[in-house]
Amino acid sequence: MFSTTKKGKSGSNISGDMDTIIGASSCIEGNINSNGAIRIDGKFIGNVDTKTDLILGEQGYIKGNIVANNASISGKIEGNVKCLGLLEIMTTGRVFGDIEVVNIAISEGALFKGSCTMINEPDEMDVKLIESSIQDEEIIFTEEKIQE
Repeated sequence: MFSTTKKGKSGSNISGDMDTIIGASSCIEGNINSNGAIRIDGKFIGNVDTKTDLILGEQGYIKGNIVANNASISGKIEGNVKCLGLLEIMTTGRVFGDIEVVNIAISEGALFKGSCTMINEPDEMDVKLIESSIQDEEIIFTEEKIQE
């Protein structure tokens, strides 16, 4: 549907067609389950589960848990992240939560606060467990204003 180029504006190595785009002026609450790539430049409160790639732009914010094949983080995440491929935390990226990854790249200047578990190449059973785990986890929201 939408196409990005390699080493585009976000500096990410992730490329391909974007199935879902949440713009910078959008604030959405709920859960996303997708078979396609997702780009978030606005604010999203809820879980994100994609079979392919997630790109979080510099102004993007997610409060929730993420499961993705690959993820490139240039914005802020408050929640846990599970990646079956590569997790990139870019220079402007901030991740506050635990991560489970096969591969990780953290750029100079990026911020990561949490624990990291490196997992081997997932077999079919691991994939099923990771896919179902996001449905079992709950997000506890506090009545705090999302900082702009």
